[in-house]
Amino acid sequence: MKTLPALAISIGVLGGIATWAALSSGFFLIWAAFIAWGAFFAFGGDIAALKDTIIGGIYGALLAWLTG
Repeated sequence: MKTLPALAISIGVLGGIATWAALSSGFFLIWAAFIAWGAFFAFGGDIAALKDTIIGGIYGALLAWLTG
């Protein structure tokens, strides 16, 4: 399978799982998950990207808490 169709299928499946988790738990913020997911792939999709995404997410949550 070529890279682009495989990526599209995996995004669809994982998006469906994340949406199901959001609807069944009542607490899982689906918009935050998709933003983090997009940031992870925008940073490169590797271990360094995971670290940058986590640090950026914590920083963003801290700034939102301080301004709220």
